[in-house]
Amino acid sequence: MWVEDWQHECCGKPFSIGSTVRWTLAEPYREYLDPLFSPDLSVEIDYAEDHHNVLAAEDAPITVGTVVAIRSVEVRYVRAPEDHEATHIPVPGSAELTELDSSNGDEMRSRTFMGYLVEILTSDGDKADAP
Repeated sequence: MWVEDWQHECCGKPFSIGSTVRWTLAEPYREYLDPLFSPDLSVEIDYAEDHHNVLAAEDAPITVGTVVAIRSVEVRYVRAPEDHEATHIPVPGSAELTELDSSNGDEMRSRTFMGYLVEILTSDGDKADAP
């Protein structure tokens, strides 16, 4: 699952492998995320964590699970075309993944950090986003 940098930085709670999380899950914004990962990374994002109701409905259920894997995602950026609303945009296929034990915040100090890929194990034994 995808945990966006700004959502986690704003009001997300730190998590680590073994932590129990209570997250609202939504359909990820695939048009934005999918191009970031080169095919050789074999990344599939099933859900996006959303506690600001940007992607999820206000009445979306909470999913409870245990964190079993965390990877930080960093990308390269280039200046956006003049007609684009952003000043810089991520380079397609530039995502680099780093295995982590926790979301300790050090990665958030990097200008290239975009978010986390997290795998959780739910109480019914299902895995969300196996890396």
